[in-house]
Amino acid sequence: TAYVWAVVHDDVLETALGYFIAPLGTVTVGVLVLHEPLRAAQKAALALAGAAVVVLAVSYGRVPWLALVIAASWTTYGYLKKQVPLTPVHSMAAESLVLLVPAAVAIAALAGRADSIPRSADGPHLTLALLTGVATVVPLMMFAYAAPRVPLTIIGPMQYLVPSINFTIGWV
Repeated sequence: TAYVWAVVHDDVLETALGYFIAPLGTVTVGVLVLHEPLRAAQKAALALAGAAVVVLAVSYGRVPWLALVIAASWTTYGYLKKQVPLTPVHSMAAESLVLLVPAAVAIAALAGRADSIPRSADGPHLTLALLTGVATVVPLMMFAYAAPRVPLTIIGPMQYLVPSINFTIGWV
């Protein structure tokens, strides 16, 4: 939700910052909570990433609340995915079930607005909007499959792909 809100309100750079912070949180949970070891090279890489995050956060000029919310939520999600004893399909089904009622309420409340997707989108754009669900579920199922099998100290650094893309989009 924080990510969508930030994008809609032209805070794409702050979303990138949040996703730059999230891997540091993921690795921290892996080390402190799950007692996963770090090699010296990993420690050095994380120290550089941490320094970069500090520079980006300070240069942002204000407290990056959305970035912190995004980072905390993704770190928590990664930890919970590691703990859940469900298959990726069952895990996504459970998440979808939990979100079904709030999503239905939001759709009902916002669908009548003149600028809503159902009212303003033509056929191809409506199709693309509907396909965003698939574009979201596939990577989340892949994450759900990997999370129990891969240490958080490996998953965390792999998460730098998303903020790099977001930062590039926001910058361009």
